[in-house]
Amino acid sequence: MDEITNMEFRTWIGKKIIEIQNKVETQSKESKEYNKMIQEQKEKMAIFRENQTDFTELKNSLQEFHNTIASTKNRKDQAEERLSELKVWVSELTQLGKK
Repeated sequence: MDEITNMEFRTWIGKKIIEIQNKVETQSKESKEYNKMIQEQKEKMAIFRENQTDFTELKNSLQEFHNTIASTKNRKDQAEERLSELKVWVSELTQLGKK
């Protein structure tokens, strides 16, 4: 069988240790990049949530504005109806006064 010498074994072990160290360094760099990407995504999500809150507030403000307009239109319609009734009433009084 092939037997390796003590020196060959140590050389082989040394190479394997260097390979492992290189892999660990590479994975460490990749991990740092992934952590940076994760942090960027968290920041984007925070901005998205902020924007979502702003949009919700804007939607609520628009709904309040719509309700105010509808209420104002309703009061205007009621005032016009009352004015019409008063015109009829004045007309009837005028007709009675002419008799």
